[in-house]
Amino acid sequence: MYIVSRQSNIFEILIENVSTPILLLNKQLTIKFANKEAASLLNLDGTSLQNCTFIDFLHKGSFHLASRICDEGWQGFSTNHSRINLKTRDGKIRKTIISCVPIKLNGSIEFLQLNIADTTEMENIDQLRRKYFKRLEQEIENKEQQGKEMLRASILAIAALAESIDSYTYAHLERIRYYSRLIAFSLKETDKYKEIITDEYIDLLFELSPLHDIGKVGISDLILQKKGKLSEEDMSEMREHANIGGNALKMAGQYSKRPQAFAIAEMIARFHHQRWDGTGYPDVEINGEQRPLKGEEIPLCARIVTLADVYDALTSERSYKKPYPYDIAKKMILQDSTKHFDPEAVQAFFRKEKEILEVRKMFPDKPNEKNITEFDKNEFKLAERDSMYTTVLLNEKKED
Repeated sequence: MYIVSRQSNIFEILIENVSTPILLLNKQLTIKFANKEAASLLNLDGTSLQNCTFIDFLHKGSFHLASRICDEGWQGFSTNHSRINLKTRDGKIRKTIISCVPIKLNGSIEFLQLNIADTTEMENIDQLRRKYFKRLEQEIENKEQQGKEMLRASILAIAALAESIDSYTYAHLERIRYYSRLIAFSLKETDKYKEIITDEYIDLLFELSPLHDIGKVGISDLILQKKGKLSEEDMSEMREHANIGGNALKMAGQYSKRPQAFAIAEMIARFHHQRWDGTGYPDVEINGEQRPLKGEEIPLCARIVTLADVYDALTSERSYKKPYPYDIAKKMILQDSTKHFDPEAVQAFFRKEKEILEVRKMFPDKPNEKNITEFDKNEFKLAERDSMYTTVLLNEKKED
């Protein structure tokens, strides 16, 4: 318990284990008590509370509002939902919403109780979401016929480079387009996304999704076409394709007359290997911290293309593996939902099962290719390379 004064000890005991961060201030705004949650938020311990005032933890620009809240508290008024930025003992800035309640003991106000809600992470996510949607909206609003023609020509030219990587790339790119559009259409049917996903958004996603792996042109063919398990060094180089592609598309946007035309393509290329649980790549700087994106921090366009890309990779033949049947690929993806994939996107995708199978028929890797519906359990094994796509290992065992 973080106590400087034993006065009002019973009250302090009551709020010590409350999950909300709580501070008690005296008339000099000295912190007389901080419960465990408040101490953790401000990076305090019992010793560092000595002679600390609430003012010591105010970030610049917050002093006037905090003073007014405290003045009103000493006059007997409660204040709710005031946005104040606090500075922790180790210098980090936390965005908070503070409520102030005067506490009476023996008929007079003895303390102010500050209830603190830490909204830093939520606001960071909202800021990222607003940033990405703003870029998308700007592109949609400014997209004219001339810009659309330029965008299509650029995509075809750039995607043609990626086509030379292997013999399956062209069909793969076409399937990615259609799978991405299926997911977007299905999400649009939900209440959450019906206003967010517009027809223009789906059109852009369809056009730009083929650029997701453009960064592979900067990766050695020895790695791209290697059979069997990749070494740690190989995997490290392979992961660079996300930033290579993102940087190339960002530069293309900077040198074009319509830089926003490349904004979505950049997000798809850079972030299509991010994972819902925050264990993907590449790292991004967020509040001075380098880490992968997670959850809805990941742009929606990248979350959609990630799912489309993984499903197509699993159901396609590669130099290092045979294709997995639809039911097996579906099982693997469902098991990795909330880990690798946006669970809402996964559910949306598999609501379109008939259309998924039709896309495969439209764009086969080989002439007369048929959709695989069965597999031989004696031969079935999750390829080592698929650890790039999903972490699920199916415990299929032969039953003799």
